[in-house]
Amino acid sequence: GNLPAMAAGGFRTTLLAVSGTLQCGFELRTNLDHPHMAAVLVGAAVVRGVKAYLDVKEAGCREYRAPPELARVNPANVVTGARSDANLYAVYLVHEAVMTSALIGEPRYLAISPDAVRVDLTASATSPAVRRLLCAAAAALPGAPADADGPTEASILTVLSTYHAPSFVPLPPMPTQPAPGEYVLTSFPEGLAAFAGAPVAGINQPGAADKALRRAEGSVLDADTCATARVALATGPPVPAACKEPWRPRLAALYEPAQLRALAMAAGFKSGEFGPELAALTGG
Repeated sequence: GNLPAMAAGGFRTTLLAVSGTLQCGFELRTNLDHPHMAAVLVGAAVVRGVKAYLDVKEAGCREYRAPPELARVNPANVVTGARSDANLYAVYLVHEAVMTSALIGEPRYLAISPDAVRVDLTASATSPAVRRLLCAAAAALPGAPADADGPTEASILTVLSTYHAPSFVPLPPMPTQPAPGEYVLTSFPEGLAAFAGAPVAGINQPGAADKALRRAEGSVLDADTCATARVALATGPPVPAACKEPWRPRLAALYEPAQLRALAMAAGFKSGEFGPELAALTGG
């Protein structure tokens, strides 16, 4: 299992709340795995104060795929601070290095925050395993109160959207609400299925929502407004030849030692002009 590997490897782990294509059954789920540890699903968590949207990709953005390729989509959870907004996340235990690699090269606007939002530990849709583990972690903190019931809320690393983009379409709420009148709960699989008019059971299959996404591209998105957003945000095409707008490359990456040495040489660091620490990156 994972625990012997974790002990032998000597690395640290962390809890990460995700919603969407990083969840089990979807195409980016393997982003949460590491060569030394497969991600472990702990359970579901109701996160309050976020409103979920679908980020429909417009023509001209980095992630757009023209027909006959399948349209890409991912949820974008925007922090509203309103407790009436809530989304059902999946909580995974992951290798510490996943925090660096999970979002590189993947959906735009997303980031991982340690304390922007909180898990509702009293919510019926929050899994007992999540509740037990977070309460145990809280009790282990220095100076934690000797409260048998534990906290009612707690924050963990959570994937959120940094921006409410003009390409966002509201994610339909779950058909069955666990706390009607208290908050409106969304969940990516159920919401995407409702958006596509398809059964939840097959919504993770390639192309399941393609027709609905293509309709939204033509009826919901405003090309000029989306283009204006791309002026300030790094979401344009990655290849200069494909651009009808200035090239704004997305350079978030993880470098192997040989790659870093080559970049340092190309940047002229070997001369020592920029100081000894940068010169040392060239390996010379």
